[in-house]
Amino acid sequence: MGSTVEARVVDVFPGNREYTVRFADDGWAVVEYDGPPAVPGATVMLVVERLLEWTHRLVPRPAR
Repeated sequence: MGSTVEARVVDVFPGNREYTVRFADDGWAVVEYDGPPAVPGATVMLVVERLLEWTHRLVPRPAR
């Protein structure tokens, strides 16, 4: 937790202020955002807030 990771934006969902990202190892996550959304195809830096135990998925937030 607290690590910074790089990911590529796949889809943006402005209605619920989320976007999906793919990591280099083929993992993915959903990120909630404030402000302007990221652009699909863009590379973003994220900070890992949690790791979900049962699914082993990351819960990231945009790095500031």
